[in-house]
Amino acid sequence: MERLIAPALGPRPLGRGATYADAILWKWHNSVPDLRPRLSAVAWTEVWRDAAERIGTIGAALTPRLIVTLGEPGARLFGSAPLDDPRAAEATLDGWNGWRLPISHPNAWGRTRVYWTAVSSEIERVLVME
Repeated sequence: MERLIAPALGPRPLGRGATYADAILWKWHNSVPDLRPRLSAVAWTEVWRDAAERIGTIGAALTPRLIVTLGEPGARLFGSAPLDDPRAAEATLDGWNGWRLPISHPNAWGRTRVYWTAVSSEIERVLVME
């Protein structure tokens, strides 16, 4: 992910200006990346609730200007799925107020360099807003 947004962040490290957080912790424990656990509808509701709480807690603690969501969480947490033309919008989540940008997961098929250049430009636009 960092290499895709590097043009927006430049040589600055992730930290006060931007951070990376995995909202659904169990996914990285899975040895088969394409395999999703077979969960009931109730369990999935809890997964997304926990993810929203985690992102809200991170947002409230770090107060970033922008939260970027990868893939499905954008639609689940903010009601907006990634678009072909990525655009940030104002958002609020559990005490955090700022901007959100739902983008495709970096491993998603079909996204070209043009898409990732647009993502980087949009991140840069939001981060330099006064």
